[in-house]
Amino acid sequence: MQDVGPNRPVVFADSVTRLDSSARGAVVVCGSHGGLLSAVEALHAGVAALIVHDAAVGCDAAGIAAMTVLDRWGLPCAAVDYLSARIGDAADCGSRGVLSHVNTAADRLGLRKGQRRCCVDRSGGRTPPTRCDARDQRQRARSSKATRTRAWTGTSTVIS
Repeated sequence: MQDVGPNRPVVFADSVTRLDSSARGAVVVCGSHGGLLSAVEALHAGVAALIVHDAAVGCDAAGIAAMTVLDRWGLPCAAVDYLSARIGDAADCGSRGVLSHVNTAADRLGLRKGQRRCCVDRSGGRTPPTRCDARDQRQRARSSKATRTRAWTGTSTVIS
C-alpha cells in the first residue's frame, strides 16, 4: 500500500473516465459511481486513493464494486452516500459527501463510515452548494459527534 498522507495532492474529477496525469499518485475525489469501471480507471491512472459516489449501492452492490477490487491492490477507497451528494459532481462529493462505505485499506488510514468532508476542494475553483435539505442537516449533526477522523487537505486540482 502506498503512503497516503494528509498532504498528498487531491484531484477532483466529475467522471473517473476523465482522469489524466495529475491523478497519478493523488487522492482522487470522483463524482462517478464506484462500479468496476471506476476501479479499472483508478488503477490505470495510478491513483493513491479513490473517493466515489455510492449511487445508492444497487443490486449486488454494483455501485461500490470498485472498493473490493481496489482493496485487493491495497488502495484505499471510500464511497459517499447518495443522499448526501450529487452523483457526477466531485466538488459536492468532497465537500458535502458523507462516507457510507470504506474498504479495509481506507479504514486503516482512519476513514470511517459517517465521516463527512474527507476531501475539500481548496483550489479556489467551483464552490460547492450551500443549500441542504433536512436529511443532510440531520446527518451533519450525527457526524459532528463522530470520533477523530482522517482528512486530505493538500493542493487540489479540478478536472472538468
